[in-house]
Amino acid sequence: MRDKAYEQEVRNIQQEMLLMLDELHNDIAHWNGRDLLAAQRALQIIIESLIGLSRYTYQQKYNINVSKSRAALDGLVTAPPAKAGGF
Repeated sequence: MRDKAYEQEVRNIQQEMLLMLDELHNDIAHWNGRDLLAAQRALQIIIESLIGLSRYTYQQKYNINVSKSRAALDGLVTAPPAKAGGF
């Protein structure tokens, strides 16, 4: 059963981090150590949310639980393409 609230929350978090990176990008000439750490953390959050979403998607689409993120990513890469409008 799809968890649309989870999917929406992941999208919201990713959008928030992308907005923060855009703001930082506009002021890249004046970065300090804190700005660099903020950019690194935003990228880490985006990457981790994509990895988590890949595990979730693989489980939802193929009803296979994967304990390792790499297995989910590999499964999605080798899986047949999804139809439009769905996973």
